[in-house]
Amino acid sequence: MSYPIPNTLVFLGVAVEADLIHMPQGETDCDKIQTYQFFNTHLKGGMNVLADGWIMACSPKAFDAKNPSLYLLRPKSVRIDFDAPQAHHKTPMEAFFLWTQRDPDKTLMINQPPPANKYYGYITSINYLSDKWNDGDIVEYIHDFWENDGQPPSIFFDKQYPELSRTAEIVGGTMRLSEDGII
Repeated sequence: MSYPIPNTLVFLGVAVEADLIHMPQGETDCDKIQTYQFFNTHLKGGMNVLADGWIMACSPKAFDAKNPSLYLLRPKSVRIDFDAPQAHHKTPMEAFFLWTQRDPDKTLMINQPPPANKYYGYITSINYLSDKWNDGDIVEYIHDFWENDGQPPSIFFDKQYPELSRTAEIVGGTMRLSEDGII
């Protein structure tokens, strides 16, 4: 199964670590839960400089969608442009405002990342850094997908193993995205 990465994404934060269950398709027994570190996430001067971390993003249509996707992208696939937002990006602007409660001050242009088409298993929790609701003050958030009797979503990578990948897609389970964050 292959999930194309949308052309327009909304920046949500930077992934710090996640708990993953490796469970190849067709198998019924899962490996133990593994904590995956999203290597050396550095933030300097807000969210402007990212060094060897993973950007967390979604489609502007993901908020309050029934089955949204959350994307994790390595900086090697990202080119950062510090242009002012353009008026024709109204939907992404609204989505960014919904997440952060403020207007964006710049846009990011990304090179088309490889599709996340290799099923890995499930993601049971994710820790991420974001300045949502804080206008520049970065806070670490921890989301447990099993919270409130939730079902963890599946995770796909562009390579067989996370450490070799540049793109991941988190989809399914009971995950939702809203102005309250990941729910």
